[in-house]
Amino acid sequence: MNISNTMNRRWSLRTVLLAVLLGCAVMAGCSGDNEEPEAADALPNPLRTVENGSRPDTVAEVEPWSSASVESRTIPAGGLQREYILSLPKGAQQREGLPLILVFHGYTSTAASMQRTTGLNNADAVVAYLQGVNKAWAPAPYANTNARQDLAFADAVRAQLQQEFHTQPARTFAAGFSNGGGFAEFLSCQRPQDYTAVATVSAAVYDAVLEGCSAIPVKRIDIHGTADSVIDYSGGTRHKTHYAGAYQDVEREARRNHCKATDEEAPKPEWSEALPGVAKAEWVGCDAGLVHYKVDGGKHEWLGPGTSPASNLPIGFASEAVLEFFGIGVQK
Repeated sequence: MNISNTMNRRWSLRTVLLAVLLGCAVMAGCSGDNEEPEAADALPNPLRTVENGSRPDTVAEVEPWSSASVESRTIPAGGLQREYILSLPKGAQQREGLPLILVFHGYTSTAASMQRTTGLNNADAVVAYLQGVNKAWAPAPYANTNARQDLAFADAVRAQLQQEFHTQPARTFAAGFSNGGGFAEFLSCQRPQDYTAVATVSAAVYDAVLEGCSAIPVKRIDIHGTADSVIDYSGGTRHKTHYAGAYQDVEREARRNHCKATDEEAPKPEWSEALPGVAKAEWVGCDAGLVHYKVDGGKHEWLGPGTSPASNLPIGFASEAVLEFFGIGVQK
């Protein structure tokens, strides 16, 4: 064998080996085993289980939702100790931005009765059923409280619940039946900046309700039966005090809400049949929405899931119409 050629091959091998070793040095070193060095900025493999007990978990545990609940509460307001029933949906303690509904019963009725009748506990909202002193609301002629006291009560409940449950101020509503419906409208007149919309069912709108009413538009849904023997659909006098007719009152509301009118005429609604025997009047081009349901043969009642209706309508008609207008769903 040619010794010169053999030595040249050996030097070539040595040169290659040396080059490899130098390359490893430049690349921060070579390892003799098969382990892959961990890069500090590498993204973790989502399928890998990290078993390093010294590394804290940076993902906070999600708190389970609280159950739906109902409780009775008292609150000082207007120099009196007042009462209300609070209904909370699932997760009220953990969720923010829930809607808030304040509900007002009729004359001689109670918050508990209104709760059963309306079934609004099913709403995905914080719902408060307020109790009137001696079962009445100002400024009705039979009320034992004055307007300032009842307004202070509603203000206190609204403020307390908005702060405690972080409800959404832009989704705050009032709903009432009969005397309570009149008070819900009174709130829209005296506190228009605090309520997104109000619902009035068989409302007793005595003249005092409308005195000094704000010109600021407020959304409203109104439901009234033509056979209401307590608060006549066409208006009248009760307890020696005049009250407005249902359609007359929403016509006034259409002007307040700046609904579209033709020339000098009052704003006119578009009529449709919501259900057999139920005519729906809806005004268009308004700064705040306005809907009125005229129930043919409807009695003095809130058609909720807790009632045995005198009218030939679905049991939950009023409650469903109100929640739909408010844009509030039901709990699943």
